[in-house]
Amino acid sequence: MLTKPQEENETMSLEIKNGILFGQYITSSVDLKQAKELVSFRLNYCEHKYFPVIISGFASVRINKEARQYLGSSEGQKNISICAFVATNPVMMLLATLFLKLDATVLQFPCKVFRNQKAAVRWIKNNVR
Repeated sequence: MLTKPQEENETMSLEIKNGILFGQYITSSVDLKQAKELVSFRLNYCEHKYFPVIISGFASVRINKEARQYLGSSEGQKNISICAFVATNPVMMLLATLFLKLDATVLQFPCKVFRNQKAAVRWIKNNVR
């Protein structure tokens, strides 16, 4: 399985472990410009290949409306095969689950929220295309 050392920009830290892309937000807010930079950073880091993705650290990040719309667009979702969010806070777990249900029609891949990374990895391994 592919593994690649961790790299980061001002918004997110990325690392590929056992063929899964792990993303950790390292900022407190994301606007449209940062969202576009983040997607470009992810695509370049992954060499424009499809990957299953696990995102964490979003509980304390304020993502404005334009950035959310961009990240939910086909351009923002490019080359993601399946995605899991890790929300250790019960309130964020509920909010993230609600958000995914409301945006289910725009998602181009399976997506689910988990309380821990181990469960997210297990789900991805069992459901990766």
